[in-house]
Amino acid sequence: MKKKAQKLKEQQQSMAAGQQGENIKDLRLLLDNVLQLSFSQEALLNQHKDGRQSDGLMREVLRKQRGIITDARQVEDSLLALSKRVPDIENVVMEES
Repeated sequence: MKKKAQKLKEQQQSMAAGQQGENIKDLRLLLDNVLQLSFSQEALLNQHKDGRQSDGLMREVLRKQRGIITDARQVEDSLLALSKRVPDIENVVMEES
């Protein structure tokens, strides 16, 4: 019986370590996505600042901005899902969202 209990405990620890590794991987992916969004937004602002205020340019800037907003919402949703799996970050995420 003790062997079964020990084996079960080892399996639980292994699963917890695997889940933690997956959570870290997800968090790194989210950080990469946030950085990419930031660079995209900065490039868009620079393009808008350097360009003329023509209707065609404004339409293109607005189209790209809508894409950035959509991507940001997906990152936010992913972060909220991760925070529900990782109680250590849940309070911070909920305060900031």
